[in-house]
Amino acid sequence: MVLQPLQHDSPAELAQPFDIQDWRHRECDLIPGKTAPNIVAVERDYPPPMSVLPRSAR
Repeated sequence: MVLQPLQHDSPAELAQPFDIQDWRHRECDLIPGKTAPNIVAVERDYPPPMSVLPRSAR
């Protein structure tokens, strides 16, 4: 899981209300992409990078 910040001038940023409330201070509920950063699942495959390294680096 990775937090993805709202990009500048993106639809997600432009959709924010004028009165910004902070979920960390319990002013509103935590809603990913609306009141908090987007939460993205990232799938990684670690063995291939290890096979590229020279044997001396292992």
